[in-house]
Amino acid sequence: MNRRKLSDDLYHQLKEEHEKLKSKYQDNPKIKLYRGQLMSMNEIEGLRQYQWRNFKVNNCLLSTSLNRNVALNFIKSSKQLVGLERVFFEINVDTAKENRPYGDISHLSYFHDEAEILFMIGMQFGMPEYDVTYDENDKVWIIKCSLDNVYVEERIDGSLKRIIKNCIRQYIDNYVIISRMSKDPTKLFTELMNVFPLEKEWIFAYKLFCQAMWNDMSTSISLYDEAIKIWLNYLKDDELNCSINIGNIYETIGGLYKYTKENDLAKKHFDLAISYLQAAIESSGTTTEHEKIQILDTMISICEWK
Repeated sequence: MNRRKLSDDLYHQLKEEHEKLKSKYQDNPKIKLYRGQLMSMNEIEGLRQYQWRNFKVNNCLLSTSLNRNVALNFIKSSKQLVGLERVFFEINVDTAKENRPYGDISHLSYFHDEAEILFMIGMQFGMPEYDVTYDENDKVWIIKCSLDNVYVEERIDGSLKRIIKNCIRQYIDNYVIISRMSKDPTKLFTELMNVFPLEKEWIFAYKLFCQAMWNDMSTSISLYDEAIKIWLNYLKDDELNCSINIGNIYETIGGLYKYTKENDLAKKHFDLAISYLQAAIESSGTTTEHEKIQILDTMISICEWK
């Protein structure tokens, strides 16, 4: 069996198990999963310092357990190698929300009592502020995170402009993974600008947004501001409905200032984010139901930040 066929089979089987899991927990959809592993101190410090980026993506299949003791005992009993630390993840998951497939494979495993939940490649995990701590009793690092619900299979239709924007949005949803596999992950935007010259200005705004993800804070904010200036030129374009883009950028900038404890600037940008996102919701003729759900999730996150 070739790798592509194996990957497809695994994806579809996990998708079946995912549906079973959602059905099992439909009355109480929020569950907590656990994982123990070894990590370098540099990786741990990276998570502590860059929590404002608010995501971590698995680039391989990720095994977790519903049983806290199973995961904790596993990492506590593991041999501690030089330069590596014991790390214990606590992962909050809302099974009611759409995402890439994950499922309970304990009935397929030789070790049935491990209550194993397996995640497909490419899941995104958000980290609340300051949720990397050291437990002196168990001698492990505790990292608390949540599964980000950013993936929904959508039908892409509408005008050419709308189709381009939807494709770009799905590309950005997977940008963290793509950037690890590609030497120039922003090349797509350059190609799109060449193919669709009439749309190149707002496509360039997306390129700036992606470039800002991997820069220092000062450069990132400068790139975000430049993207906002472009989007402001399209506020009256109902097809683009760019109030969403502007709101999301202001929310990101607010998160940066919150991380550096510049609370007044954080509040200013969070308030701007809410005003633009609220405007997008009120554009009932152009904002899709999926977009409304994402906007409401973002606004809830902003309220938690504030």
